Amino acid sequence: MRFRFALEAVLRVRRIREDQQRNLLLAANAECDRIRRQLAAVEQDESQRRAMVSQQIASGIWGAELKFDSDCRRQTKILRERILLQLQEAGKRAGQEREKYLSLRRDRRAIEALRDSAQQQFESEQRRREQLWLDEIYLLSRGRTQQNLPSD
Repeated sequence: MRFRFALEAVLRVRRIREDQQRNLLLAANAECDRIRRQLAAVEQDESQRRAMVSQQIASGIWGAELKFDSDCRRQTKILRERILLQLQEAGKRAGQEREKYLSLRRDRRAIEALRDSAQQQFESEQRRREQLWLDEIYLLSRGRTQQNLPSD
C-alpha cells in the first residue's frame, strides 16, 4: 500500500503560491537595484560635473557658466531627492513582498511537516504490520513442524 497524504493538493497549491510570491519578491528587489543604479549614475555624473567645473574655475570661468552650474546642482539635488524617495518606496514594497513570501513559506513548511509526520506514522504502521505478518508465518510454520514430529 502506498502512502497518500490527504492535503497533497493543498501542499501543491501552497508551493505554487510561494513560487509566485518569490517571483514578486525578486521583481521588487530588482526594482530596488535598478533605482540604486540610477542613483549611482546621477551621483557619478554630478561628481564628474563638479570636477570639470573645478578645472574651469582654476582656468577662469564666466559668471553665466557659474550660474548654469548652480542651476545644474539644484536640478541634480531635486532629481536625487526624487530617486531617494522612489528607492524608499521600492524598499518598502520589497519589504512587504518579503513578509508575504516568508509567511507563505512558513505555511508550506507547516504542511510539509504534517506530511512528513503522517508519512513516518504510515511507515511505522507498515513495519508493524509486516512484523506481525512475519510473526504469524513463523508461528504457523512452527506449529506444522511440531505436528510432524513423532511423539514420545
